[in-house]
Amino acid sequence: MTLTFVEKQELLAQHSATLDSRVCDRIKSVVYASNGWSSLGIEDALLIYETTVCQHFKDYQELNKVKPENGGS
Repeated sequence: MTLTFVEKQELLAQHSATLDSRVCDRIKSVVYASNGWSSLGIEDALLIYETTVCQHFKDYQELNKVKPENGGS
């Protein structure tokens, strides 16, 4: 996954501004992937499933999405 400098800065600004840890994990997944991390490495670092990491990649690449659609629990 490749991000432009501007995209990465926008994501980092969003990360700093949000209090929702789910959104932060989505942003970190995308940023780490753009830095060359494997999905297994990201899974390990964030303590989430690899399938979740892959879904975060897909959501961002296809929809530019970092916020979950549901309200959570």
